[in-house]
Amino acid sequence: MPFWHSKGCFSLSCIGKEYPVKNDLPDVTVESDIFDVIVESDIVDLTVKNDLLDLTFEKLRQYTGQFSPDNLVAISQYGKLYRGKMPVGLNQEDETTKDVAIKILFDPRLLRDNKDLVRFEDELKFLQDPRIRGNPNLVKLIGYCREDKILGVVYDLKPRDTLYNLIIQDEFKWLDRVRAALALARLLNFLHCQKSQYLIRNINPAHIVLDKDFNPILFEFGMLLGSALDKTVSQREAGTFGYIDPIVAQCGAWTVKSDVYSFGVLLLDLMSKRVIDLKNTLATAVDLWALKEYKPGCSLVHQSLEDDPYFDRRDGPKMTDLAMQCMDEEEKKRPLMKEVVSRLEALHVVQQHAQRK
Repeated sequence: MPFWHSKGCFSLSCIGKEYPVKNDLPDVTVESDIFDVIVESDIVDLTVKNDLLDLTFEKLRQYTGQFSPDNLVAISQYGKLYRGKMPVGLNQEDETTKDVAIKILFDPRLLRDNKDLVRFEDELKFLQDPRIRGNPNLVKLIGYCREDKILGVVYDLKPRDTLYNLIIQDEFKWLDRVRAALALARLLNFLHCQKSQYLIRNINPAHIVLDKDFNPILFEFGMLLGSALDKTVSQREAGTFGYIDPIVAQCGAWTVKSDVYSFGVLLLDLMSKRVIDLKNTLATAVDLWALKEYKPGCSLVHQSLEDDPYFDRRDGPKMTDLAMQCMDEEEKKRPLMKEVVSRLEALHVVQQHAQRK
């Protein structure tokens, strides 16, 4: 699991606009083309209703087998994600269940303020924003728990594993890696380009799960910023070690280019089959490794991926250059996510294997 590092301090005023919770989304159909994307105009804007399931902590315990370690999927910056089975039968005799994922915030009983409560409420608002809900690369809420000091959310999700765990695995092939990178780039571009833009601020592979088809899904929103959200949460957090924009680490100044930096490191992870090791953080930080190894025009793609039948050797240097530009120490030299998407779409693997309509 990754290591978290906090530094920097700033705060913003609170904007009180709220989005009621709901769960009346139509199913989102993803086309067979692995490089298809759902754009803003494809997301249906429906009237928001307050019909998320209000669940007890005991129910969450039942769904997860008493929070069995075997069902633990991820430890994120602010919580733990478990696999679960939720009964959906019409009566007690009907044992039909559906796969869900359940996130519990880290032991709220130890908190000395309401930061986790604000994060919890902001996540509900964000995922029910009419502009956001239905995006295939964000979790879909179906319920929540707010019992005493226990805070939990329930997602309609069957995770294969975290991106962090899969990056080093041979089963995660080149085509799926490029597909995941492009999907995440499109997601960030979508969030950054909203009229009231959102910043994720703690992008890293431990906060992303892949489903059975290797589709990436973001599930951690503990440092999310957006105009519709409560901005009074302490800003003394700076994201995840190894993915933090150095500018943020120095002065706490967050912009969309901070997310771009983190995406650049994530892109290097996917290409090089490297992730940071908690037991040896400085020696295994992928951004520091890349700065030492990079030369203009080189490829940092792992040898085993270069041997993949879908790999085109012209793409290696292009992806490497893109990742390094995303991590440029001068913020103004980093591309916006719109440019990142365009450059990923121009890769030969995408052009050759995307069936354009």
